[in-house]
Amino acid sequence: MKDAAAGLLSDAVARTDRHSAWNEVFALVLLFSGTLLFFALISYTPKDVPSWIWFSHISPANRPAQNFIGPVGAIIAGICYQFIGAAAYLLAAILLGFGAAKLFYPALRFVPRLAWIALFIISGACLLHVQPYHLQGWHAAFNIQGPGGWIGYAFADQHRGLLRNAVGPLGTLLLLIGIYVTTLILVTGLRPIHLVRETVALMRRMSVSLQEWRLRRRLRKSDLKGKLAISEQQLIKQRRLLEKQLKKKGVPASESTGPMISPEELANRPKPRVVDTTALPNEHETRRKPSLAELRAGEQKARSAPRVAASRITRN
Repeated sequence: MKDAAAGLLSDAVARTDRHSAWNEVFALVLLFSGTLLFFALISYTPKDVPSWIWFSHISPANRPAQNFIGPVGAIIAGICYQFIGAAAYLLAAILLGFGAAKLFYPALRFVPRLAWIALFIISGACLLHVQPYHLQGWHAAFNIQGPGGWIGYAFADQHRGLLRNAVGPLGTLLLLIGIYVTTLILVTGLRPIHLVRETVALMRRMSVSLQEWRLRRRLRKSDLKGKLAISEQQLIKQRRLLEKQLKKKGVPASESTGPMISPEELANRPKPRVVDTTALPNEHETRRKPSLAELRAGEQKARSAPRVAASRITRN
């Protein structure tokens, strides 16, 4: 039985090691692909695309190619720009992000999110085509249909877009924003509302820490009266805060029982002394030091006492 259990354990460990190795290989492939795509995109020029590619309009092509990844990089970047436009950078970001996440979190699954990734990139391409402010020169520079490529043109074009004809300009914009945000949450696992709450809480904690640091600094630089004044101010602030909280809960705040003591009065008070409360009430009053005459009289009585006793013995 022990041998069988040890064999099963060794098989499970071996499968786990193989699984971890494949996860690391897959993560490195994603990182490598994302890096190549990014450098191919940022160095793309239509002059690097060979003349036998269908979207090439310049012949002959550059030799050597100016693209960082060479003619292959120019072809891949050109295809991405033709279909999804500037959303190709979203694809590169997804490859790099999932590669890094898979490398550090092997349990992360990439395949079930492919549909959400596709919708995320398509909605991003459509939003890039809808906006009229940026990347409008890419139509002539890269010989593409617009900032969103063919997909953005097919769904969100002002004249021939399917969504524009179906739900209008405002409906298209709202629908695309909703799809983009939803797929972003499903792809990355980030929750915007939770993220905003955590950001606000972090800012509040930082503000409280800064106030405490300033208070400690003021206390270090102040004398005794200054420290008492600062302490009084902090107590007043805490009291007002508690009163506000009580008012919010509907509980009336109790009025002050008496006037507050000023810092000068506290500073001029005598220091407290320790008193023995177990002693009798008149013990301190009855006890007094004997005078010098009383001490001498006591010594003379002590000296004369043996003489008187000796004289009595001789008489007897």
